[in-house]
Amino acid sequence: MGVPKIPSVVKSRPIGRDNQNSVLLNLDRVRHFMFVKDKKRFEEKKDKLLGRLAVYQPHRVKFWEMYFDHHMCDLGQVNKNAKHPEWIAKHMTIGAHLDFKFILCLEKRCRDKS
Repeated sequence: MGVPKIPSVVKSRPIGRDNQNSVLLNLDRVRHFMFVKDKKRFEEKKDKLLGRLAVYQPHRVKFWEMYFDHHMCDLGQVNKNAKHPEWIAKHMTIGAHLDFKFILCLEKRCRDKS
């Protein structure tokens, strides 16, 4: 992403001198950190990547186009306004997520409005 041209809230900022426009987001919030006791051993989990996201941004759409039918992925779109109705899936509980070895976290992209 680089350094914003105007002051912007970010999760992290580049190391260097010219990062004065990167205002750090306070990550001391429950929404960013949830501790779950997972009793299932890693070896018992499914060898798949699980993804349940809102898919409307171009980089997420491209990822779904590339990997939706891949045998090592279980991808689903949770927003209903879809050009690809076959991607729509129901939300899953945290417990259901923990059945998988890999959980996709594909960041939302911020638009540079300058």
